[in-house]
Amino acid sequence: MTDCAWPDTGEPIDPSLCARLSPVHRASQVGECVSSVAHDVNNHLGAILAYSELVQQGASLNDEARRMIGNVIKSVQKCSGLISTLTTIARREKPDVNIIALHDFLDQALDLKRHEFRVAHVALELNCPTDMPSLIVDRPKIIMALLYLLTNALEAVGGVEKSRVTVTAGVAGESVEIVVKDTGPIISQSVRDKMYDPFYSTKGEPHLGLGLTLARDAAQFHGGDLSYDDQRGFVVTLPLASHLKI
Repeated sequence: MTDCAWPDTGEPIDPSLCARLSPVHRASQVGECVSSVAHDVNNHLGAILAYSELVQQGASLNDEARRMIGNVIKSVQKCSGLISTLTTIARREKPDVNIIALHDFLDQALDLKRHEFRVAHVALELNCPTDMPSLIVDRPKIIMALLYLLTNALEAVGGVEKSRVTVTAGVAGESVEIVVKDTGPIISQSVRDKMYDPFYSTKGEPHLGLGLTLARDAAQFHGGDLSYDDQRGFVVTLPLASHLKI
């Protein structure tokens, strides 16, 4: 992490302070996801119970029964995916490098925030072709980077009717770009000059001002970067060829 100064005083920030607070910010993000995931898991478990009871009433497995069992399986798989993604980021931070299918990976990451977006009446969309190239990434780091960007986007559109946050992925040269765009106001140049600095925030308490810092650190850890564009939003660039030492 680059050397930075406190936004109010200009005094240098001890790099160890940001390192100590990083797990706190991480835990805060995970905690915010728990309510969303628990709600969705309860819905899926309710589907399992309802379909199971209906199947039990049948004397044989006709076509309709098979259809219902299929729905049960889908619900179980959905629950499993949610829990797996949550535990990936909740466990003690350690390298977890994997080859990922980008569409499924992004869909699972967005699942952690879908309920929170629904409660806020903000549309959350994913535009990612299913045939995107696979990537080698540290899964927890990239999931957390996406969560930081989604949280930032949700806060940016707060209180605006017909708000929308779109996550788009595509290939650009030798890299993959993951773009997080919201319908909130464009970030001013004065804020852009400081928004990646640790502890810089325009939102006041209780925001730590670490989300964008850690999201960019995660992208740069993979040999990529995080940037902002007026028209596109926040752009996470990840190289197709792994830069990780594994």
